[in-house]
Amino acid sequence: MTSLTVVIPSFNEGDNVAALLDRLEVAVRGIDTEVLYMDDSTDDTPSVIVRESRGRDMAVRCVHRAAPTGGLAGAVIEGLLHASAPIVVVCDADLQHPPETVADLYRTAVRTGVDVVVASRYMRGGTAAGLDGGLRRLVSTWSGRVAKALFPRRLSGCSDPMSGFFAVRRDAVDFSVVAQSGYKVLLALLLHAKLVTAELPFTFAQRHAGESKANFKEGIRYLRLLCLLRTGPGLLFTLVGASGVLPNLAVVYLLTAMGMHYLLASAIAVQVAIGWNFAGAELIMFRDRRFGKLWHRAIRYQLLSESDLLRLPFVALLVDGVGLDSVLATALTLLLAVALRYSLAARHVYAAPVTEIVLPDVPGSPAPVPLLTVDG
Repeated sequence: MTSLTVVIPSFNEGDNVAALLDRLEVAVRGIDTEVLYMDDSTDDTPSVIVRESRGRDMAVRCVHRAAPTGGLAGAVIEGLLHASAPIVVVCDADLQHPPETVADLYRTAVRTGVDVVVASRYMRGGTAAGLDGGLRRLVSTWSGRVAKALFPRRLSGCSDPMSGFFAVRRDAVDFSVVAQSGYKVLLALLLHAKLVTAELPFTFAQRHAGESKANFKEGIRYLRLLCLLRTGPGLLFTLVGASGVLPNLAVVYLLTAMGMHYLLASAIAVQVAIGWNFAGAELIMFRDRRFGKLWHRAIRYQLLSESDLLRLPFVALLVDGVGLDSVLATALTLLLAVALRYSLAARHVYAAPVTEIVLPDVPGSPAPVPLLTVDG
């Protein structure tokens, strides 16, 4: 049985493959290791990985994701699920995470028995010198501080919760829960489970080749993740759904003011609110879980949300039976429907598809070095 799996998410990192595998092979000598590239590349990186894997003392696999769902975090989570070893080290493909530290992370996990070992840039002996420019260093430092300020108890023992370089015991983590969080996998691990952690200092190095994937969009995703983790997905969905109350009530008010019966006005307002809330689900709530085609999701969301019409009898009861104003009755029933809609949307519209793995023959490759492709 393999002792260690090294998961390496990659995107157009072909120029780094040979150097990374050379250094890693030396570092893990004596440890039964498999290297698992989770590749989202649009260039020839997968073929480079296959070529460079031949003749190695360690097994090297490449999972090329035809649909890079969830971006970097999605690749890491899929890698953790595909790993065959009980201990997994997650390591970047650009050599900013020194391959030599991989063995240190593994041995620390074995020696101490902890659930997670974090390679930290910000503990004594570590450095983030390899970050490009003062602005990126500032963003890295403060993103970690913001996370620790929002979760002071859960992150008190971790100096670098934003690190992408860590070892984890697979049997200590419920990956189905972590997969709902997305983006920063270590942060999600530390917040979703009471894991015993340890830290090792490391020097964040300069990129060997290629370009950084960090950008403004990634920063927005991070802020959204913090909101999700701090408030919970149900509350965020409630806020998104509650925002649909305003256009709904506006339509009811305008149409009833024009003389339309309040039930017909409510039915029309529901369609407006469904469109509004679908946009919120796509752009805010489930933006990392948009599997398949947009129109497929739109139809499923529409059909699911039509169940909202079932609350109209309750609106009638509140108006005709209790004497409430039609706008107030609409508002009360809308708020009660939000929780049910979140559960149904998460389960039937934005649920992750089952990944199907195909293992084709790779001409010229030795048996322990297959190329895996993913259709999804």
